[in-house]
Amino acid sequence: MGLRLIFKTILVVLVVHIAPCFAYGQEDCAAIFKKAIDQVRSMRLLSKNNGFEMRCRIKITPESGALVEEHMEVIALKNKYRCITSKYSLYQDATTMVVIQHDEKTVFVTRPLPDQLRKDQFTEMVKLQDSLQQHLILGNCTKEFGTVHAGEGCIKITFVPDKTIDGLGLRAITYWVELERYEVKKIAIDYTPNSGYGVKKYELIVDKMNAQSTTIPFKNEALAQGMLGDKLRSEFKSYALIDKRN
Repeated sequence: MGLRLIFKTILVVLVVHIAPCFAYGQEDCAAIFKKAIDQVRSMRLLSKNNGFEMRCRIKITPESGALVEEHMEVIALKNKYRCITSKYSLYQDATTMVVIQHDEKTVFVTRPLPDQLRKDQFTEMVKLQDSLQQHLILGNCTKEFGTVHAGEGCIKITFVPDKTIDGLGLRAITYWVELERYEVKKIAIDYTPNSGYGVKKYELIVDKMNAQSTTIPFKNEALAQGMLGDKLRSEFKSYALIDKRN
């Protein structure tokens, strides 16, 4: 993953057994979806004053080749932020951001992403969501049990594109919403064949989310996660150092 994709994945504030489905009225579904989206906005995931913790899975089904699955853990508290996947580890505090890219064997050090820029990115993401949502038509809405997490019920809400965005290669966007706290537990994007993206389906499954977390993202400074003094830590001695702080 490149850095741009890392941040998009951050911003952005499976299937076991399907029990019999119960249809909901469209007005009920629209109200449930609005509450869920409002819940996401209210969390303000990128606010440094809010502790936040999330564990999720990303599944990508390509048009050719095998399913790609990635696990991600995000923890933020005050001015510290950590994002971990199998391919990279990102650490940020008030003075430094460190990205350890394991597949490319690099340790990238730079200044932290400014708070205002992070807020602006979140705002732009919300605007994009609102703009896209204007061109989506509510399809079906059903209650399912155990399709996202065993023993948990969700409302499955599917949107399909209208004719305005018919050529974008989007077939459907589906949300699974847990009703007790109106949390989005899963998002699936289905693409049309030969859409140009090379992807059949993109899925984001939230395994844990806590918008009032007190977990400390990491000990000491962000720089110390990749370096000791002016040298790389011993476990990264074969990595290349890219220092862009100046």
